[in-house]
Amino acid sequence: MAFNSISVHTNQLSRLGLNQKVLKDGSTVLVRIISDKGNGKYSASVAGARVSVSSNKNLKIGATFLANITSHDGKIYINPKENAGLVLNNIKLELLESSQLMNLLQNLGLPADSVSLSLFQMTKQLEMKMDQGLLNKLYKISLKFNGKEKSAAEILLLLAKKGLNADEHEILQLLTFLESSGNKDLGDKENFEKGKGLLNRMNRIKEGWLIFPFEIVETKSSIALGQGNIRVLPSHNQKPKILNLDCRYETKTYFFNLNYDEGKLKKIKFFISETKFEEIDDVVLSLKKRFIDIVPGIEIEWAEQEEIEGFASQGQSFYTFDGSI
Repeated sequence: MAFNSISVHTNQLSRLGLNQKVLKDGSTVLVRIISDKGNGKYSASVAGARVSVSSNKNLKIGATFLANITSHDGKIYINPKENAGLVLNNIKLELLESSQLMNLLQNLGLPADSVSLSLFQMTKQLEMKMDQGLLNKLYKISLKFNGKEKSAAEILLLLAKKGLNADEHEILQLLTFLESSGNKDLGDKENFEKGKGLLNRMNRIKEGWLIFPFEIVETKSSIALGQGNIRVLPSHNQKPKILNLDCRYETKTYFFNLNYDEGKLKKIKFFISETKFEEIDDVVLSLKKRFIDIVPGIEIEWAEQEEIEGFASQGQSFYTFDGSI
């Protein structure tokens, strides 16, 4: 991959959460080319933040490489190293342990608990800036939703991503609406329309997660056999990136987490309530047999409910590279 330096305008840095100390002259960063915007401009992930870059040579979408940093004339220049063709799995990345993540939360002024961790991981999932003030504000508000703190925190962060405002009562109505999967008979009828109204406002903004409640109805009797929610996180080209499905059917609850790469299904994680430990391997094998001819090479694995419920932010991992996250 022989090409000259790539430039980044420095006025993007504070807005996107890039630390200029990380991008000082001589530092090394990990770069991934995300999309081609035309006329020599690209979207790229630089040191973990999404920025617009310019290059006088064609760049391959998906290319990942190491680069040195130089800066002058109000721009930062990314200079690919001699072995810039290294792919991601050839670069030494170390997965942060849970104790290190908890230390990161404390550095952000957040308590080291599951609600904070969910906010932290979903911030990465939505490619948002790690805004200490915002995260602390949302954490404090989420504590007002007794028994629903994690779900409330996720909805609050999604509202922030979409640039929407909602009061605490509206958020509670939305949570109740989603728990009933939009079924008036299962939810609070008085607040049903208000919860639905907030969801419609959120779905009109295509950035971030989209949420679609559904019912499984017996055709002849029109009796609802099951209810659930489909949540879709589109990529920047509007192809699916993650699809999450929860469904309550008869006595069981089903959770499915589908991960895509450029719109192609690559991995499924799932959980089914009331499944005994000794039954898990057989259930996984049965699902693999259903998909093997439809999606060759797909990965299918069992996951714990906490990992894939809601917006599946618990699947987000954090790595260190040369000591930087």
